[in-house]
Amino acid sequence: MRKPARAATRPARRQRRHGSLPAGFAARQQADGSIRPRWIPEPNLRKAGWKGVDLKDADGQWLALGAAIDRAKLIAQAARDWRQGLALPEGADYLVGVAPGVSRAEVAAQVDARERIDVLETAWLESREFTSNAAATQRDYKNKLQRLFDALAGYAQLPARDDADGEARRLANLAKVRAMSIFALAPFENPGQDLVDPMYDAYWALHAAAGVNQAGGVLAVASVWLNWIHDRRNRAVANWAKSVSRETPPGRIRPATLVELRALVATGDAHGYEDVVDAVILAFDLSWSQIDVLQLTEDRVVDYRAFTGLEGRQKTGRVGGTPMTFIGRARYDAILERRKGEKIKPLKAQDRQVIRLKRDREYRRKSGVEADSHLLRKRFAALRELAMADCPSLETLTFADLRDTAVTFGRNAGLSDDQLASRTLQSRKNIADLHDKHYGEIGAEIADQGLVLLEAHYRKMGIAL
Repeated sequence: MRKPARAATRPARRQRRHGSLPAGFAARQQADGSIRPRWIPEPNLRKAGWKGVDLKDADGQWLALGAAIDRAKLIAQAARDWRQGLALPEGADYLVGVAPGVSRAEVAAQVDARERIDVLETAWLESREFTSNAAATQRDYKNKLQRLFDALAGYAQLPARDDADGEARRLANLAKVRAMSIFALAPFENPGQDLVDPMYDAYWALHAAAGVNQAGGVLAVASVWLNWIHDRRNRAVANWAKSVSRETPPGRIRPATLVELRALVATGDAHGYEDVVDAVILAFDLSWSQIDVLQLTEDRVVDYRAFTGLEGRQKTGRVGGTPMTFIGRARYDAILERRKGEKIKPLKAQDRQVIRLKRDREYRRKSGVEADSHLLRKRFAALRELAMADCPSLETLTFADLRDTAVTFGRNAGLSDDQLASRTLQSRKNIADLHDKHYGEIGAEIADQGLVLLEAHYRKMGIAL
């Protein structure tokens, strides 16, 4: 009995590849020669609440092959429409397990709560894997995951701030997306048409609205989230974001010139932005990021050597401080001299930050590195605007570019990768991987150094042609 059944289904599978049979259609031949046609949902549809359907007429009799195929085509089309967010047609009594007039978002809300997007989002944000990240990383991951959901809801481009109605519609659609089953994010085949892939569509929508860097960053965070779901919650969930082909973002190399640095320093010191100049000079001198500079406290500066943690460097696991050059030493002395006249007395002297930003009314009650980071960006932008009067090229310079500047100058000076890693707080691997893309413009200075080394080698080897 089993052999005829298997033989009967093989032609159907071959035909389905050519598109002559609707997706999900199956027909088993019985011993008496009759068939029992059935429509079977693929796994992701079953996860969302769809069930298989026996293709019978109103009297409960099995449909003939032609009528069964027509019925299966209707169901397959309804499934495709539903997965694209459309409600099922009224009177669709053949759709077992899914009520007529209900969209996939509404059905997803009725499935197992453990598979809901919002439940899995919250679980990840509360997980040890997520909370072990630095505060800035956590904030970045949350923002990018929010952008993913916005894009899935059709809002890669957010409504204008004064568009209250548009924002209300966005929040309503966002709630529907978060109520969906996680399996609604999986790609699925649409016979005769392109593959439907929600993550692919979200990526390219963000690419058009926010650029390649934002789109790539959002999918990178989505990959982390989906991997966590697969590892910790549901092994049936795949990393659908990882399978999306993406455009490689261009690296940004924008070192400042000496003219630009001097314009920032002179303008800042002359117009009450000494705190920003402090950060600019130390970020440049130490080759440190904004966060590392803001976290530096006076007790972590020993003999003009700056440490990021109580036991030394924490990022790369190697102990050792970054020594200041004469530029950083002079500014650090000026900071301490200026501080002698301050009336502020912190509760603990060892908690005194080297960079103490001036706060306006808006930031007076805010504290912590995150608030300082936002305030520094704001004050740096204001200083840059002032300095552009004498140096217009500063318009394209960001605070993060100061690190690029320090690395570029360091490479021009002939520092090795290990020596650069000792200053930038990066690992050797990151130095090798990131410098071509982000840090260190290779200019004439490095080319000249190469010439000196090569000619010395030629002379030593007695090479002359």
